[in-house]
Amino acid sequence: MHERGPQDAGASAGTILAGMLRLSADGLLAALDDMSDDELRARPHGLAPALWQVGHVALSDARLARRAGMAVDLPKAWSTLFARGTSGEGDLPSRDEVIRLFREVNDRVLDLCAGDLARTVETAAGRTDTLGNRLAFHVFHRGYHYGKLMTLRALLGKPRLLG
Repeated sequence: MHERGPQDAGASAGTILAGMLRLSADGLLAALDDMSDDELRARPHGLAPALWQVGHVALSDARLARRAGMAVDLPKAWSTLFARGTSGEGDLPSRDEVIRLFREVNDRVLDLCAGDLARTVETAAGRTDTLGNRLAFHVFHRGYHYGKLMTLRALLGKPRLLG
């Protein structure tokens, strides 16, 4: 039995990507579990807060899903509130809203893993790439923001979740 996702040599690329996306989603959400509302919104050293990290990943994933032809609805304000390069300042949504919408978007992204990974989709930079490559990038992107969450947790005196 595998605890961390599919490891079988015969597993399809879609199955492996789905496993990694599930693992990363679980990690991102677990990082928020023991944080108070104040901690979720804290910006130590000017870093974007924990709640922003997860909202940003949801926004990024929703954009991929839309480019791949899936209907995904997020509040209009999210496109500026959680955009790349923003700081997480301002009136962030509630923990419950961010987690609920992250889960909904994650389900759509997981659905993409069962499709044609070789098909072409547009990237954020206006170029094209395969759906499989974009999904793989989103695994990396989630890992990057998981690292940010671990930094925030350390700065807030929260225990490490790995290692």
